[in-house]
Amino acid sequence: KYQDSHRRFLGHTKGVPTFALAKKSNLLISGSHDKTVRFFNRKDNSQLAQITGFTGNVNAVVLGPDEKILFTGADMGELAVWDISDVSIGGEPKKIKSLTGHSKDVLCLAISPNSKYLASAGADEKVLIWDVTSLEQVHTLEGHAGNIRCLDFSPDGSTLASISHDNYLILWSLNSGEEKQRIKVTKEDHQLGLAVSFHPDGESIATGNSHGEVRSIRVEDGKIISKFIVPMQWIRSLDFSDDGRVLAVAGNDPFIRLLRINTRYNLKPWHAIPGHSQQTWQVEFGNSKKHLYSSGTDNSSAARKLPNLGLDTERKFSNKIDSIERILRRLWFCKIYNKILLAGNRSFQLYYPNDRQCAMVL
Repeated sequence: KYQDSHRRFLGHTKGVPTFALAKKSNLLISGSHDKTVRFFNRKDNSQLAQITGFTGNVNAVVLGPDEKILFTGADMGELAVWDISDVSIGGEPKKIKSLTGHSKDVLCLAISPNSKYLASAGADEKVLIWDVTSLEQVHTLEGHAGNIRCLDFSPDGSTLASISHDNYLILWSLNSGEEKQRIKVTKEDHQLGLAVSFHPDGESIATGNSHGEVRSIRVEDGKIISKFIVPMQWIRSLDFSDDGRVLAVAGNDPFIRLLRINTRYNLKPWHAIPGHSQQTWQVEFGNSKKHLYSSGTDNSSAARKLPNLGLDTERKFSNKIDSIERILRRLWFCKIYNKILLAGNRSFQLYYPNDRQCAMVL
């Protein structure tokens, strides 16, 4: 039922690791390993314009104030600013300036909620903070010892989160540029930190790593609230719905996983929906909770309709579990993992025996 609702944005010739949604002008802007940025009309999927001439892969795109400015991050430290104010009416993007400061690939970008600051980071293991109005660098944040894969600002704009291959999440004060907290996000040293997203209320933060583990972490003290293993490795992207009730998870897997979030920020399984043919690199909720956008290794971006993610989420999830339990045919105890394995005619579910919390759906 989800596959039929997909709308594809086609034109790239290589994988699409990044996109941005312009809500006012109804644009989808995607960056690709084919060394281009393309602009699509979200209403009819048509391509309106493109930017070429990048020397390497385009790894990150993010919109600036009033959606009239676009920032692009690419290989070999290429960070650029573009005027895209006329693209939606048939105009061409115009380059404003190249920002110098990175010595290696720019892998991720983030814009503060008030659109006053841009954060950029990548393979040179440092985060640069830029004033969006003057386009001048205001902070250099150093502390990671590996590629920085993802950035996210807190909802109030006071804190920046960065996650790295060094297994650590660092929370930075935007005002002082100083490190506030350092939190390890993997169990083993060989595992990598890959994705991060603040909960809309700013009280917790979600992380993803190369072990397929999603963690819900309390911002105040860095304590782990909840952990959940999804059946994929390399979680590449996380995004909360506006009401904070659902977390979308994407990575090295054809499916996008939707986890529900309760009032205590615990993670629970909810839905798995088709993503891209091999891997899904980015996922983001659209203007409303009815649409989810994504991009991946099949050279495309996509939009899909979702079921109602509102107040009846809890009821729908409970009904789904009840219906599965009614069709159970067998029951085993997994002594090795100390879980109960329940087998139905369509799925296997692992439950913790003490509190009946579902650990995994296979």
